Amino acid sequence: TVPEDRMNITGQSDNLVDIINLKEYLPANVRLADKSFDGKITATVYIEPIVSKDLTVAAENISVTGVPDGMEAEITSTAEEYNITVSGLTRDVSILRDSSVTGVLDLNQWMEDNGLEELTPGNYTIPVTFNLSEDITVDTDVNIHIRLKNADSST
Repeated sequence: TVPEDRMNITGQSDNLVDIINLKEYLPANVRLADKSFDGKITATVYIEPIVSKDLTVAAENISVTGVPDGMEAEITSTAEEYNITVSGLTRDVSILRDSSVTGVLDLNQWMEDNGLEELTPGNYTIPVTFNLSEDITVDTDVNIHIRLKNADSST
């Protein structure tokens, strides 16, 4: 096995190309099957910078999930849109459009993150989780205010 640190990309700003002699990494008593192959390969690690992009997500593209049984959730934040900055590789970020980004206020996840077993009626501030590829980082935190109430009451 070729060790991971054989091609160290620390500080690299351009592609890293290296010639590796596989014979150096063969276990004892193992040899290459093709005697004419000298064991040298050219390995390339492609380096690409992280890019950022500003997006505007419409409030209507954000939904609430995990509302406890017998309760209703209402978004009380009055913003019509939310501005976020995302970052990632060009191939992932360039395809994003404002209208294609959606978010969710996941009450179950929020309860788990905060060690809560149940929610009572009241006002809460819940972070938005945007539905993006795991290769994309959202650099902006967005929190939205909601009101949780019993389904059979007006309070």
